[in-house]
Amino acid sequence: MRLTKGVSVPKFRACWFLAILFLAGKQEVACARSIPVLLFLNSNDQPDSLGYNLVKALPALVYPGVMNGRIELWDSPQKEIRIKPTTLQRLEQSTGTLFGKCQQLFIYELWDVNHTKSDFQTVGFYFSTRSLSGEEVSYGYVDEKDLDSLLNNSLIPVDANGNCRSSFREILDQKYYYFNVVQYGDRKVSGLTEALSIRRDAESAISQRRTPPGSSCREITYFIDDSVSGDAPQAKNSILFLNSWSSYLDANKEFYFNLGGDRISGLFDSTRIRVESAEVHEIWFRKNDSLWYTIQNIRLWVKGKPLDRISGVEIDHSDLICDYKSLKDFLLEKEFYFRISRINSQEIPAWQSEAFRRGLMLWRWNAINEFVKYE
Repeated sequence: MRLTKGVSVPKFRACWFLAILFLAGKQEVACARSIPVLLFLNSNDQPDSLGYNLVKALPALVYPGVMNGRIELWDSPQKEIRIKPTTLQRLEQSTGTLFGKCQQLFIYELWDVNHTKSDFQTVGFYFSTRSLSGEEVSYGYVDEKDLDSLLNNSLIPVDANGNCRSSFREILDQKYYYFNVVQYGDRKVSGLTEALSIRRDAESAISQRRTPPGSSCREITYFIDDSVSGDAPQAKNSILFLNSWSSYLDANKEFYFNLGGDRISGLFDSTRIRVESAEVHEIWFRKNDSLWYTIQNIRLWVKGKPLDRISGVEIDHSDLICDYKSLKDFLLEKEFYFRISRINSQEIPAWQSEAFRRGLMLWRWNAINEFVKYE
């Protein structure tokens, strides 16, 4: 851990901070044991192994609500001046910065750390950044209560290194991010020894209430096509899969039209249906050396156009047979060529697909991007 230098810390005093909490209806936590704490997060300090960057993701999540007036942006936690969308835009234009791309985040919290039961409560967020000239740009403060529903129901964007389907609320509550303590109660924390001590106490208390996931997960989108030819079994199985779908749709025209085939072929079109590729969306799970998959949906492409998605439930009950196997079993066995196009929120270039596939099979999942980088 290091203390970030040159950071302008927002005005923060325990007395009025507690008063704000009472006004916000948080009387139950504003007691003698609760200590106001100010955390500082820098986007450059967040580890790549997390797979996400809270400092970058939270402003991008909040910005649309600020601009449409549903989320109130204030000058400070004291909320003396509300910053209007037009004022925010002028600040962005004059400084050459963007709120949605903030580099710095302050989190106001209340901590009650003890040996039996600890409590950490987020009160609000202060957004700031630096211009290209290095000038500090302060955007303002947002109450946590104004973001409650948004944080609960929004998934944080995650790249290939991160666990899929984590909400902003989960990340904040479990403190799955890198932070510095810059103020503790009435004291500014400037010494490394004190900062480390406070952080150790907090980490110890947080670890007791964290519930680690039973397995790692990644959302994977891949394509099955005939771009790889030859005698390799995987290539042959890919073509077999596409041909099986072509024959199935030809024999079940009503199913084809229900998938939106009428947008591609006329009702009386006698031309044989040819499935050119299939886009498969799955969730991959890993625990120790075990790897397993769940199929979310599949989308077939005909004449360069996509049909409607076929759900995982429909795939489970499909009567299509491919290589003497059910559709579900064929897909789960992975004995065919496929090209990964997306892992979580990260787009995968075609030329890197095979390296990412090997990384998923062989490497630590929180370091897949690094594996591919040095492949």
